[in-house]
Amino acid sequence: MIPDPKDPLNEYCIYLKLSYKGVNDKGRLSPMSVFRLTAIWYGRDRHGIHSLMKSLFKELSDKNTGYRTAVESIIKQIIISCVRNYPVKESDSDSPGVKSGDNLYLTIEEAFLYEYGTITLTSLAGRLNLSTRQTQRLLKEHYGMSFQSKRTEAKMSAAALMLRSPDVSITCIADELGYSSVEHFSSAFKRYYNISAGEYRKSFIYCHQFGYHV
Repeated sequence: MIPDPKDPLNEYCIYLKLSYKGVNDKGRLSPMSVFRLTAIWYGRDRHGIHSLMKSLFKELSDKNTGYRTAVESIIKQIIISCVRNYPVKESDSDSPGVKSGDNLYLTIEEAFLYEYGTITLTSLAGRLNLSTRQTQRLLKEHYGMSFQSKRTEAKMSAAALMLRSPDVSITCIADELGYSSVEHFSSAFKRYYNISAGEYRKSFIYCHQFGYHV
């Protein structure tokens, strides 16, 4: 993406674990189903998602009375607004088409999100009902990396987040990520980020104190 100073970009991330219910009682796809079936959408927001996202994160930050109910309501509005942005009608029988492989990608994302320290190629292939070779090929085609590289990416992302909390020791982080020793973890972290885990933690704490961005 090339940012435009006159039209700035904003990035928000929410991870949702959804159950798929198909169509509603009128035989049409519900907004949640349309949302669930659309893997990727690119376009200009015309339904106020930016404002809703700011409201959502403010509720989560302030945690005033009734914030959980408010958060649930805002998430529903966000989903509906996303669907309204899609260039299809809710009642279209073929809207919006996705390949059956989307469920495979959801399984992959959940595995690396929650089990980055323990997931193996064999166990992932079993969940996908694929051979290990097919799984490797799928990862290469969709993510442009091997299973090992994808797992390393997931582990290093988790490590960076945990290092931002000064209450979690580097030893505990190494153990949580499945490394056999602190030295092994430290070596992997420095190789990936070109900075040691200790230096990363210090730089984040310093930047956080003085209002800089890491």
